[in-house]
Amino acid sequence: MASLPGRERSLEVLLGLSRNPFTPLADFDPELARQMFVPLPPDSGLMAMASDTLAGTAPAFVAVVGEPGMGRTTRLNMLAYDFWESEGEYILYEVNPLEGPDAIDDLLRFTYERSRGLRKALKKIVLGVSELSEEELERLRRSPAQVGEALVDYLEPIRPVALLLDDAHNMLLTGDRWSFFFFESIRELVSVMPEGIMVTMTMSPDAFAALKKRHSALVSRLHDTIELKPLTDEQAVQIVERRLAIVRTRESESVLDPFTEEAISTANQYARGVPKRLMEILSLSLEAAVALRRTRVTEVIVEDVMAPEKPILEFLERVPQRLRKEVEVLLRDFGGGPAPLEKLALTAEVPPEEEYRRFESLVAAGIVMKDAAGMYYIPKEVLESAALEEAKKEVKKRPKEAERPKRLPRSIERILRKSRRL
Repeated sequence: MASLPGRERSLEVLLGLSRNPFTPLADFDPELARQMFVPLPPDSGLMAMASDTLAGTAPAFVAVVGEPGMGRTTRLNMLAYDFWESEGEYILYEVNPLEGPDAIDDLLRFTYERSRGLRKALKKIVLGVSELSEEELERLRRSPAQVGEALVDYLEPIRPVALLLDDAHNMLLTGDRWSFFFFESIRELVSVMPEGIMVTMTMSPDAFAALKKRHSALVSRLHDTIELKPLTDEQAVQIVERRLAIVRTRESESVLDPFTEEAISTANQYARGVPKRLMEILSLSLEAAVALRRTRVTEVIVEDVMAPEKPILEFLERVPQRLRKEVEVLLRDFGGGPAPLEKLALTAEVPPEEEYRRFESLVAAGIVMKDAAGMYYIPKEVLESAALEEAKKEVKKRPKEAERPKRLPRSIERILRKSRRL
């Protein structure tokens, strides 16, 4: 959501910015989003293959692998814009965990419609009425080879073209039969596609590991795998510098003004190098500075903004590293539970069988429990115990006369209130 005019005015007067540059890129027009995008080292290979595809000298099949918030969809949007700007074509398709053959039909219909003229829109399009008959779909879904060949038939006349499959890991949630069918169809496509066609799919690291085991023939055909790693502090500074430069309205002695470098580093540490989370923290810090009528965003403001999060972060530190993502999803997305395994796996972007093993490990460790319906939740006693231990530490730091009755942090109280087990 864009800032209100009054807030924008305050941003300009106090901080010299025409707008908050850390709101989602979707809030900007495509050209501005392209200007704000900072390529990182893994992006060089992706850009090179896109250039070869646009030149019609080679086909390309690429996987963009990263955790949620690492910029997978952003990179597909950048590819789409590059193809549009170079007068190529693109089909940006969001893979949803549909049941049975519906997923195959949806991809065929979507690609067919896009190849026949519904083009050049930098957004995900809601599928309308298809010209493909049910009889034709029934014929195609008899074998992955026929689906792959049909996709080539749709794409070849509109080369150069990029088929961009966002969240391809969702097909691992459709059951073994149709998951195999979908990925085998893509294998057929990339095996026979001519120069000028680029296929790019995004997925989580856990899903990609499962894909390598289940569909090794598909993974072996990848021309490159772009692995998105957490941002270093230096990379975080580069991203902030680029965004601030575009919205700055007055000269400044520092390219990071109104932020200090320490503030950016602190925010990146809290974000654990995840770009989406970093942007959220910086956006909140900017808004806090305006509310406080400050002309600088320091690490103190970032710390104050993140204060409500600290009990959750400290609780997560107690969880084994390999299981931390599961607990965080259960806390943040489901209020501590109870939540069914299928939804937890979908949110964490982990294949269900692997997610089951992880949650059962958490149950065995006493961090998570499972109710009679098979849903997982964090017992309120576990949350209270961890929160009270932190409260005791804080009390010890104060003079005795300053002691107060112990109270749970608000972030933990909110999670406990959401739980149906209170």
